[in-house]
Amino acid sequence: MMFPHRLNLLSPEKAQHLKRMVNFQFIKNLLEIILIIISLCGITLLGGQWILEDYFNKIAEQIISISSHYSETNLDIKKINQTINKVEKIQNEYYSWSNKIVIISEKIPQNITLQNLSLDQKNKKLTLQGTALTREDLINLKNQLITIPFLQTADIPPSQLTEKTNLLFSLVVLLK
Repeated sequence: MMFPHRLNLLSPEKAQHLKRMVNFQFIKNLLEIILIIISLCGITLLGGQWILEDYFNKIAEQIISISSHYSETNLDIKKINQTINKVEKIQNEYYSWSNKIVIISEKIPQNITLQNLSLDQKNKKLTLQGTALTREDLINLKNQLITIPFLQTADIPPSQLTEKTNLLFSLVVLLK
Protein backbone atom coordinates (compact mmCIF):
# COMPACT_ATOMS: atom_id res chain seq x y z
CA MET A 1 0.00 0.00 0.00
CA MET A 2 0.97 3.39 -0.79
CA PHE A 3 0.05 6.47 1.08
CA PRO A 4 -0.25 9.65 -0.87
CA HIS A 5 2.33 12.18 -0.07
CA ARG A 6 1.16 15.48 1.22
CA LEU A 7 3.22 18.48 1.26
CA ASN A 8 2.43 20.95 3.94
CA LEU A 9 3.93 24.23 2.99
CA LEU A 10 1.99 26.23 5.57
CA SER A 11 3.45 27.23 8.83
CA PRO A 12 1.90 25.60 11.94
CA GLU A 13 0.22 28.91 12.95
CA LYS A 14 -1.35 29.30 9.52
CA ALA A 15 -2.44 25.65 9.52
CA GLN A 16 -4.05 26.21 12.93
CA HIS A 17 -5.71 29.39 11.64
CA LEU A 18 -6.98 27.51 8.58
CA LYS A 19 -8.50 24.77 10.80
CA ARG A 20 -10.26 27.43 12.88
CA MET A 21 -11.61 29.05 9.72
CA VAL A 22 -12.95 25.69 8.48
CA ASN A 23 -14.60 25.01 11.88
CA PHE A 24 -16.03 28.53 11.96
CA GLN A 25 -17.43 28.12 8.43
CA PHE A 26 -18.99 24.76 9.43
CA ILE A 27 -20.63 26.26 12.55
CA LYS A 28 -21.84 29.25 10.52
CA ASN A 29 -23.45 26.97 7.91
CA LEU A 30 -25.01 24.86 10.68
CA LEU A 31 -26.48 27.96 12.37
CA GLU A 32 -27.85 29.18 9.03
CA ILE A 33 -29.64 25.84 8.53
CA ILE A 34 -31.06 25.99 12.06
CA LEU A 35 -32.19 29.59 11.48
CA ILE A 36 -33.92 28.60 8.22
CA ILE A 37 -35.71 25.72 10.00
CA ILE A 38 -36.83 28.04 12.84
CA SER A 39 -38.02 30.61 10.28
CA LEU A 40 -40.05 27.96 8.43
CA CYS A 41 -41.60 26.81 11.73
CA GLY A 42 -42.46 30.42 12.61
CA ILE A 43 -44.06 31.02 9.21
CA THR A 44 -46.10 27.82 9.62
CA LEU A 45 -47.22 28.83 13.12
CA LEU A 46 -48.18 32.34 11.95
CA GLY A 47 -50.21 30.85 9.11
CA GLY A 48 -51.92 28.53 11.57
CA GLN A 49 -52.66 31.46 13.86
CA TRP A 50 -54.26 33.42 11.02
CA ILE A 51 -56.40 30.43 10.06
CA LEU A 52 -57.50 29.87 13.67
CA GLU A 53 -58.26 33.57 14.21
CA ASP A 54 -60.38 33.60 11.06
CA TYR A 55 -62.21 30.47 12.22
CA PHE A 56 -62.73 32.00 15.69
CA ASN A 57 -64.12 35.22 14.18
CA LYS A 58 -66.56 33.24 12.02
CA ILE A 59 -67.76 31.28 15.06
CA ALA A 60 -68.14 34.50 17.09
CA GLU A 61 -70.21 36.04 14.29
CA GLN A 62 -72.44 32.95 14.21
CA ILE A 63 -72.93 33.06 17.97
CA ILE A 64 -73.84 36.75 17.84
CA SER A 65 -76.28 36.22 14.98
CA ILE A 66 -77.88 33.23 16.73
CA SER A 67 -78.16 35.02 20.08
CA SER A 68 -79.68 38.13 18.47
CA HIS A 69 -82.03 35.93 16.44
CA TYR A 70 -83.27 34.09 19.52
CA SER A 71 -83.03 36.91 22.08
CA GLU A 72 -86.81 37.44 22.18
CA THR A 73 -87.35 33.72 22.62
CA ASN A 74 -84.77 33.65 25.42
CA LEU A 75 -86.52 36.56 27.18
CA ASP A 76 -89.87 34.76 26.88
CA ILE A 77 -88.31 31.60 28.33
CA LYS A 78 -86.81 33.57 31.24
CA LYS A 79 -90.19 35.19 31.99
CA ILE A 80 -91.94 31.82 31.88
CA ASN A 81 -89.29 30.30 34.18
CA GLN A 82 -89.72 33.17 36.65
CA THR A 83 -93.50 32.68 36.60
CA ILE A 84 -93.09 28.94 37.13
CA ASN A 85 -90.74 29.56 40.08
CA LYS A 86 -93.24 31.98 41.66
CA VAL A 87 -96.12 29.52 41.19
CA GLU A 88 -94.01 26.72 42.66
CA LYS A 89 -93.16 28.88 45.68
CA ILE A 90 -96.85 29.71 46.20
CA GLN A 91 -97.79 26.04 45.89
CA ASN A 92 -95.14 25.05 48.42
CA GLU A 93 -96.47 27.62 50.89
CA TYR A 94 -100.13 26.69 50.28
CA TYR A 95 -101.86 24.83 53.03
CA SER A 96 -105.46 23.64 52.79
CA TRP A 97 -107.32 24.82 55.86
CA SER A 98 -110.83 24.03 54.58
CA ASN A 99 -111.05 20.49 55.97
CA LYS A 100 -109.49 21.53 59.27
CA ILE A 101 -111.92 24.42 59.72
CA VAL A 102 -114.82 22.04 59.11
CA ILE A 103 -113.45 19.66 61.77
CA ILE A 104 -112.99 22.54 64.23
CA SER A 105 -116.50 23.88 63.59
CA GLU A 106 -118.01 20.43 64.22
CA LYS A 107 -116.33 20.31 67.66
CA ILE A 108 -117.68 23.70 68.80
CA PRO A 109 -120.54 23.20 71.30
CA GLN A 110 -124.04 24.68 70.77
CA ASN A 111 -123.77 27.36 73.40
CA ILE A 112 -120.58 28.90 71.97
CA THR A 113 -120.76 31.86 69.60
CA LEU A 114 -117.58 32.72 67.69
CA GLN A 115 -116.88 36.29 66.63
CA ASN A 116 -113.40 35.60 65.25
CA LEU A 117 -111.38 32.59 64.16
CA SER A 118 -107.84 33.26 62.95
CA LEU A 119 -105.17 30.85 61.80
CA ASP A 120 -101.50 31.79 61.97
CA GLN A 121 -99.64 29.18 59.96
CA LYS A 122 -96.26 30.82 60.51
CA ASN A 123 -96.50 30.69 64.33
CA LYS A 124 -98.73 27.58 64.26
CA LYS A 125 -101.54 29.15 66.27
CA LEU A 126 -105.31 29.07 66.10
CA THR A 127 -107.09 31.90 67.90
CA LEU A 128 -110.80 31.66 68.76
CA GLN A 129 -112.69 34.66 70.12
CA GLY A 130 -116.30 34.65 71.09
CA THR A 131 -118.90 34.24 73.80
CA ALA A 132 -119.72 31.16 75.87
CA LEU A 133 -123.14 30.88 77.50
CA THR A 134 -121.68 29.22 80.62
CA ARG A 135 -118.31 28.43 82.13
CA GLU A 136 -118.95 24.71 81.53
CA ASP A 137 -119.51 25.40 77.82
CA LEU A 138 -116.11 27.13 77.60
CA ILE A 139 -114.39 24.25 79.39
CA ASN A 140 -116.25 21.82 77.13
CA LEU A 141 -114.97 23.78 74.08
CA LYS A 142 -111.40 23.47 75.35
CA ASN A 143 -111.81 19.72 75.91
CA GLN A 144 -113.35 19.23 72.47
CA LEU A 145 -110.50 21.13 70.78
CA ILE A 146 -107.87 19.00 72.52
CA THR A 147 -109.40 15.86 70.97
CA ILE A 148 -108.68 17.14 67.45
CA PRO A 149 -105.51 15.38 66.17
CA PHE A 150 -103.85 18.42 64.58
CA LEU A 151 -104.26 20.64 67.68
CA GLN A 152 -101.89 20.48 70.64
CA THR A 153 -102.87 22.52 73.66
CA ALA A 154 -105.66 24.91 74.48
CA ASP A 155 -105.26 26.99 77.63
CA ILE A 156 -108.01 29.17 79.04
CA PRO A 157 -106.67 32.11 81.01
CA PRO A 158 -108.07 31.98 84.57
CA SER A 159 -109.28 35.58 84.25
CA GLN A 160 -111.81 34.41 81.64
CA LEU A 161 -113.33 31.86 84.04
CA THR A 162 -114.36 34.37 86.71
CA GLU A 163 -117.93 34.78 85.48
CA LYS A 164 -120.55 32.04 85.35
CA THR A 165 -122.56 33.13 82.30
CA ASN A 166 -121.97 35.06 79.06
CA LEU A 167 -118.21 34.73 79.16
CA LEU A 168 -116.19 36.65 76.58
CA PHE A 169 -113.20 34.50 75.72
CA SER A 170 -110.08 34.50 73.63
CA LEU A 171 -108.60 31.04 73.28
CA VAL A 172 -105.18 30.38 71.71
CA VAL A 173 -104.59 26.81 70.52
CA LEU A 174 -101.23 25.55 69.28
CA LEU A 175 -101.16 23.57 66.04
CA LYS A 176 -99.09 20.43 65.55
